[in-house]
Amino acid sequence: MPLRRNRRQYEQLTDFDRGPYNRPQRSRHPVPSRETIRLTEVGLRSRRPLRRVPLTPHHRQCRLDFCRPRATWSVTDWRRVIFSDESRFSLSADDHRTRVWRRTGQRSDPAFIVERHTAISQGAIYQQDNARPHTARLSQQCLQGYDVLPWPARSPDLSPIEHVWYALEGNCSRPEIQEN
Repeated sequence: MPLRRNRRQYEQLTDFDRGPYNRPQRSRHPVPSRETIRLTEVGLRSRRPLRRVPLTPHHRQCRLDFCRPRATWSVTDWRRVIFSDESRFSLSADDHRTRVWRRTGQRSDPAFIVERHTAISQGAIYQQDNARPHTARLSQQCLQGYDVLPWPARSPDLSPIEHVWYALEGNCSRPEIQEN
């Protein structure tokens, strides 16, 4: 007898669980946790860590050797350069990126930095960032006969194309863009 009663109670509970009142509600503004509130009250904000490549003194010197001769280049000189780079875009809300808790103004603090390792017309200069696909033997063979701008190792921040990717990513993450 108790087994039958338990079965009936279980069936009633499972019927209730399937109802609309027990489904998780999706909110555009979820309630923050106590921990989030506490961190916010002491002046911390959730931010993405600054990502940059670790630079040795040799890397720094190579960067200076690259930049000094080009500091006087005109817009015309730079228009001859074809920049190459790759980027990642996410149309979903969760980009699975690392976040750190820090105060405003602490962006460059080493504690909040995650280090990472990272058809040509006549008269053009090709810029490649020394990424493996660009330094592969086949890629180098394709570039023979073209001017290639020497690029210091671990210097992605010297390329203006990085700012273009940042702007494009901002446009792709706007809410009015729908995934197909």
